[in-house]
Amino acid sequence: MAQLLSALLPGLLKKVGESLSTEFSFICTIQQRHQKLHNLLLAINQVVSDAEEQAYKKPAVKSWIAQLKLAACDADDALDELRYEALRREALRHGHKITDDIGKRLQQIVDRIDELVLQMNQFRFSIHPSMPMDKRMQTHSFVDEQVVIGRKGDRKKIVQMLLVKEIMVIG
Repeated sequence: MAQLLSALLPGLLKKVGESLSTEFSFICTIQQRHQKLHNLLLAINQVVSDAEEQAYKKPAVKSWIAQLKLAACDADDALDELRYEALRREALRHGHKITDDIGKRLQQIVDRIDELVLQMNQFRFSIHPSMPMDKRMQTHSFVDEQVVIGRKGDRKKIVQMLLVKEIMVIG
């Protein structure tokens, strides 16, 4: 869990730093809290690697890191909510024009695709069954022996090498 914290903090610091000057900077209390959060995270980020090392030996440090991780996740969520609220307010200011433009554009795309389907029907293309999906890539080390071809001789050689009493150790 501590390793996740050291990965979480730099991203959170970046998010706080980027949003410090943009969203809701006109509200003084939010700006002050934002600045304080940034300063605290900078200080914590400097000691987190040492805290992670000590967490293996000291249960209290491990508990502190767990609490810090939860607080960092909450801060990340709060920054996302702040960003969402800023975007929502911006959309409300320009809202109707955006939805009208998107609606018109979507209707144009649907009309074009509908026209292409009519053309497709005029061509009278023959219908072919779709190609079967390839097998998914193997993500485990288990191998079906019936699928492996030409390895019986290799297996015998390896077993003989393991059973030979004269074992050579290179040291």
